[in-house]
Amino acid sequence: MKRGVTLKKEQVKSGKRRFSKPFIFTTIILQIILSAVICLMLVLYSPFFNTIKKFAVSSLMETGAHQYIARIFLSQAQINAITGEDSGKPLATQDTSDVKTQNAGDSDIDEYAVQGDQFSGYVLEVKDSQRVKVAMTQYAGKVGEFTSKMAESENAIAAINGGGFQGGANWSDSAQNPTNFVMHDGNVVWQDKNWPDDEKVNVIAIDNHGILVVGDHSINELKSLNVMEAVTLPNSSETDFKPLIINGEPQFKKGDSTSRAPRTAIAQKKDGTILLIALDGRQVGQFGATYYELQQLILDKLSTPDNPVETATILDGGGSTTMYYNGKVINHPSAAFGERTVATAFYVEQ
Repeated sequence: MKRGVTLKKEQVKSGKRRFSKPFIFTTIILQIILSAVICLMLVLYSPFFNTIKKFAVSSLMETGAHQYIARIFLSQAQINAITGEDSGKPLATQDTSDVKTQNAGDSDIDEYAVQGDQFSGYVLEVKDSQRVKVAMTQYAGKVGEFTSKMAESENAIAAINGGGFQGGANWSDSAQNPTNFVMHDGNVVWQDKNWPDDEKVNVIAIDNHGILVVGDHSINELKSLNVMEAVTLPNSSETDFKPLIINGEPQFKKGDSTSRAPRTAIAQKKDGTILLIALDGRQVGQFGATYYELQQLILDKLSTPDNPVETATILDGGGSTTMYYNGKVINHPSAAFGERTVATAFYVEQ
């Protein structure tokens, strides 16, 4: 018995220590975080990772939820240089006079699938554009909601995810606050406390005649245009969230914004028909679409000579991309656990 006790004392004296499980777990987590930071710094600042750098930064800047990650480490000038964006490039001025909303009272919705080399998705054609409205999470300022839940709350036949969003002070939910402002039924239903009524931002809006209004506008301008519904994305002069098509003319060149991701878009044909578009990506066998590919899909496949697409613009994409129709989500959201909470959605009344 004494010999056994002596051995245990010698083991202690020899310097062998047993670490607790919480200590080991914390150490592993810290090592993972440190490794991730080192990898991120190498990607952002090493000249040997230019291709990966462009992909990573472009991907971050093409979602309304995670741009802050790029902005922590890089200035806007550095972001523009990496992504190839010309921050001073002016937008075309939208002329809506060619759009004739002539389908009032038409309850038809056409649904069909679309396919590309690296993406698949769905399009909904809504004949009566005045049926398209904006929904906002009923818990704004606290948490976001699924697109499908917002649609169900509005008794909607269809919906897609809408504008940008950001987290609040407690960061408990990244989608709790819509960006800038939201309009519904002609009223401002959400406005950042420091957002002036006369400051312009990239909007996706629908006026009282059902005409899709895009580009950089202030709240005051939207009110003068009799806009009923509106969401926002980061300013199009600072990011590549600019409209895809204005006055029937494409706004992206082939080399612009080459990263692939799930995409959500809204468009309008000359007869007023609204197109809701959701393209899947970030999955096995399909990485998604570039903005140029999305634009060309609309021009080549969804537009016709007798009824061309006059206006098209980007909504928030990536993990947010969701399309709801006839009581279910019909696309395949790429977020880790399926559908992702968002702050706003465009929905179609029954």
